[in-house]
Amino acid sequence: MSLPTLILAVVPITQWSLISTLLVTAGIAFSLNTWTLPIIKLNPTTTSIPQLLDIGRIGGRTLDPANIAVALVLVFVSVVQAQYPSFAVATSWKVPASASFMLFQVAWWEKLTIFPLERAAIAMKERLEGEKASGQGVWMGRREREEFHGLLDRWGVRHLGRAVPPVIAVGRLVVWRG
Repeated sequence: MSLPTLILAVVPITQWSLISTLLVTAGIAFSLNTWTLPIIKLNPTTTSIPQLLDIGRIGGRTLDPANIAVALVLVFVSVVQAQYPSFAVATSWKVPASASFMLFQVAWWEKLTIFPLERAAIAMKERLEGEKASGQGVWMGRREREEFHGLLDRWGVRHLGRAVPPVIAVGRLVVWRG
């Protein structure tokens, strides 16, 4: 079965668009460690916890759907390539499929490593809000700041698991596309 020439002509454009999208999503994920977490650490008040949780919520609404969309398009590209009339192109379907596989790993990684840290941040926020109601104020004490900074450090290290798979997928696609 031969696919229409138009679809086959669109595949390279799609691949380069996917590479660009993956680089943007990886850059956003890496910027969390580079810019966002250090800025949050500068805030000595309890409002730094909702800042972290809001960033996680925004990432869940933007990066996760983008990651899934790119992975699904890569699955489509691999299916289209498997149907390509040229044997050399048809046998290279495994490259976008493996890149897609790398992107699908992000969901379980976040569920295993990031979501427990979010729950710990929520528990800390609720505890500190209870102390605030009892007259402690909005400033975190030294012990609370150290605890929160430890949480941010663990978050940053584990968040690399969110940022690295798109980079690996880009590497697979760039080496393959040449």
